Amino acid sequence: MMKHILVLTSLASLSSVYAAPSTFPQSAIAGPIGSQCINFLIRAQWLIADCLTGTDSTTRIQSAVWLDNKITNNDGNLEWDPKGQWWLSCYECKLIDGSLNCQCKSHAGRLINTTLSLDEHISVYNGHLLSDINGAPKPPSTSSSYPIPVDFEYAVNGIATCPDSKNSTQDWCKTISPSCENKRTYWHFDEPFWFGGPIHCQILSLNQPDHFQFEVLKWMGEGAWELIAYPDEACKEQPIGRILEAEAGTCRPFQPRVKAITVIPMFNGDPY
Repeated sequence: MMKHILVLTSLASLSSVYAAPSTFPQSAIAGPIGSQCINFLIRAQWLIADCLTGTDSTTRIQSAVWLDNKITNNDGNLEWDPKGQWWLSCYECKLIDGSLNCQCKSHAGRLINTTLSLDEHISVYNGHLLSDINGAPKPPSTSSSYPIPVDFEYAVNGIATCPDSKNSTQDWCKTISPSCENKRTYWHFDEPFWFGGPIHCQILSLNQPDHFQFEVLKWMGEGAWELIAYPDEACKEQPIGRILEAEAGTCRPFQPRVKAITVIPMFNGDPY
């Protein structure tokens, strides 16, 4: 059988076949990515492809799934592990019939040829690339009108305080995040908190025991994301607000303060 091999690159730019936002059939059956998707690429540790929606034999949507928190390099072998960061020590990666093949460094520094079948934990549901690493996925009932971003990175900041700090002489959090300016663009070295994929119930801190609590909050970035704000660090209470794509870069006041956040894609991206 002929193998389909595609070299993956973080700089690749491939044409995509977009379908207008549409409602899918009620039942979403998991399908293998190797036979249902084309135009694969990896950008910023996101696997992106144009996948069949199931409405007919040609209609596809572009969707994406973040690999950084799903795959790791264990002594030269690609393995499923939420600690991720396989890309830091793996090279010459390519996709072969739905499997990720790389040359990965072992503990001894040797490069080992290793292959991981992505179909083990990533499938296509009505065109959406979704992983079951965190349990059975919930396929969306419609496709998103937001495109897959060129730059997935986003930053979070605002006006913060550390009311529970043991430092009685200085509010360190307010020193780091003293003000908020309405703007969507940013330079990530100027921002204390920036991310490359979805986050869930994230407490914001900077290698300090103090946890930031935001009375004003915003997210900045190119892509379409939804930020969900919680008043408690366990995210058990009802959210106190959401910041959608239309409000990106806008400073939003919150009361009570935001103690933890979840950020998920509004584009066709796996929320985990």
